Amino acid sequence: ICLDMRLSNAELCLQLSRVQHSLSPMLAVHHHGCESECAELARVARSHYCDGRGEECMAREQLSQEALALDGPLSKKADILRGKMFALSQRLLGLALRREGSDSGTQPDVGQLDCRLCLRRYPIDPDVGHTCTLRIGAHIDSTVFTLLWANGPGLEVLLPFEDDDTERPSSSWTAQQVMNIGLPMSTTDELRDVDDDDWARIELPWEQGMLLFTVGLEWLSCKPLMERMPMACAVLHRVSVPNNGLERLSLPLLVNLVSQATSR
Repeated sequence: ICLDMRLSNAELCLQLSRVQHSLSPMLAVHHHGCESECAELARVARSHYCDGRGEECMAREQLSQEALALDGPLSKKADILRGKMFALSQRLLGLALRREGSDSGTQPDVGQLDCRLCLRRYPIDPDVGHTCTLRIGAHIDSTVFTLLWANGPGLEVLLPFEDDDTERPSSSWTAQQVMNIGLPMSTTDELRDVDDDDWARIELPWEQGMLLFTVGLEWLSCKPLMERMPMACAVLHRVSVPNNGLERLSLPLLVNLVSQATSR
């Protein structure tokens, strides 16, 4: 499902509502206005940290993944992009809180939003025998939602299929089982086994600068959101980068409610 931000609020709200019952509620966001800024910031930040032949640069190539701060000489470009993505986040939140059939009117107050932006870098796997490499294990974001820009594939979400039908999503999973896997320390229940075949790679035209919108844990505890746009689950995901000889870069914008925002 794709949110084309050129559409009317009514059309966008309808698209957003289509993921309410999904165990992986997510949407692609197209024509959002941040495409060129995302690509440019990723390019400049990557060059700032990784260009060169010093020991530090060489050591970076041995990492499975790293999170790079967008401060210092990167702060001006990062602040501009963060501001544009924050405005987009506020519009998306407004869509979720919008009353059906109304383009105006008072919306419930969910409090102040906080957002954080960083660059994540996934170096090329030197082992050509790997078809893909797990870089970040299964987890759920402690956010209202996350907006993700990436220069290529790697993000995977839980999408199990019926044992006898690889075209039909499994109906045997519950939202609680998914949440338990993403937040294993919060439950005493036995965790359900997850096979590699239960994961699906998100395939988007990443080169077009699309963003991926994924629902996080805080959405489920926000009363106004759950009254206007209830979601069944937060998105369980992992990063498994295909070994295609390309370095993966991503810019996740983590959107929290200020009262619940925690540093990670």
